[in-house]
Amino acid sequence: MLQHDPLPSRAQVQVMKSHTIPLSVVIPCALFGCTSASTSDMPQVAIEPPAQWLTGGRAGEPIIEWWKSFGDPDLDKLVATSLSSNLDLAALTHRLAQAEASARIAGADLLPQVNLSGNATRQRQIFVGLPIPGSPNPLSWTTNSFGVSLDVSWEVDLWGRLRAQKSAAERSFRAARADYEGAALSLIGQTCKSWFALAAAKAQLDVSEATVANQTSTASMVEQRYRRGLRDSLDDKLAKSVLSGAQGEREARREIYEAAKRQIELLLGRYPSAQQQPGSLPREVPPEPPTGVPAEILDRRPDLRAARLRIEAARFRTDQAEASLYPQISLIASAGTLSDQVGDLLDGDFGVWTILGNIVQPIFSGGRLRANVDLRASQQREAIIEFANLVLLAFADVESALSRERHLRAQLDAERRSLADLEDARRLAEERYQTGAIDILTLLQSERSAFQARRRVIDVELLVINARIDLHLALGGGFRLPDEN
Repeated sequence: MLQHDPLPSRAQVQVMKSHTIPLSVVIPCALFGCTSASTSDMPQVAIEPPAQWLTGGRAGEPIIEWWKSFGDPDLDKLVATSLSSNLDLAALTHRLAQAEASARIAGADLLPQVNLSGNATRQRQIFVGLPIPGSPNPLSWTTNSFGVSLDVSWEVDLWGRLRAQKSAAERSFRAARADYEGAALSLIGQTCKSWFALAAAKAQLDVSEATVANQTSTASMVEQRYRRGLRDSLDDKLAKSVLSGAQGEREARREIYEAAKRQIELLLGRYPSAQQQPGSLPREVPPEPPTGVPAEILDRRPDLRAARLRIEAARFRTDQAEASLYPQISLIASAGTLSDQVGDLLDGDFGVWTILGNIVQPIFSGGRLRANVDLRASQQREAIIEFANLVLLAFADVESALSRERHLRAQLDAERRSLADLEDARRLAEERYQTGAIDILTLLQSERSAFQARRRVIDVELLVINARIDLHLALGGGFRLPDEN
């Protein structure tokens, strides 16, 4: 099983402590600090969330391990396993390491670059026209040269270009870390949904088994009455047909059940052998949790934090592009020794040194540098608009999840009442059929309606659980009241 190391500072999904955020959340660059480029052109996008969620919700203290509210120890173990063994999350861990390395690379240009170099040269020269007396060969000379030097180069970041480059890379790394946290949060949600989907599939299979058992009993009863001449062959054929249909439905439900096993095994990074044992659906979903106030999700949701950090990264890239318009000043120094003997390399009498200052001012580049400034500024404005849209979608996610769960709870209550009535009707129908008070069609319809009601109850129970999980994902975690343990 694959294991990967936790990330620095946030290995799993963590909920940031909420900060005081004004109810009128203004999205222009004033929220993140102004850039020096085209600030007057920045779009003024304002989002004014209400003081509380329109579909309800209470303030509360943020919690991290929200899935534990279901009170299922097996689910707690599965979540821990998925976070440590899921292959997609493992790949994201390495992608995050790449972003961190890129940030370190970007910051390295701020520091002096120091290199130690050594060289050795052996050269033979021929002096044409200067023959050696008494020899037809020209004069030649062989020389040796050995040198070692310490070379230092440093760009003076007078206009902040390198600092902006480093800051942009750091924001990109932090955004990548928020993306990882978002992926981990999503994985937890998928694990929870798959676990309860497996429980629902097992419950549906149990209903199919019960349906087959019931229809077997009914078919046997009808056949006995037919053989005694109390019912005709039509009743016998109808009862056997319904039994065969129930047996086919059972096989279909068994296939769904095994597929649900394989799905959760894949999330856990295991071979899909369909050996995962199911749990059970909770009879009652935990009471609706506090949801905090709308503005808090700006800090709680990893995707919103990542989007804000990318706006900041875009701002610094705009600063970097602007600074590229100004002169670049570099200092270069070199010190070492040079001699024709290796033994003299450590002798100070043979020391040499060089100091060089360099300044480069862009004059003409075909408009490339100015176009790069415009490009970066436009990318920043685009990031701001995308963030504003993402905030609206996040608010919609929470409102929709709150509303959906409440409607589903009401639907579940109605379906349970319907099931109780239909179970009573099924028992009465079986009794009356034996006395000859009703026909076979009424009996079979009563049995079919009762078992269909059981299936609907299971379906809606799963929908209620999924709505609760969606609410936690929309909130970026969970809440609890301050007086809760």
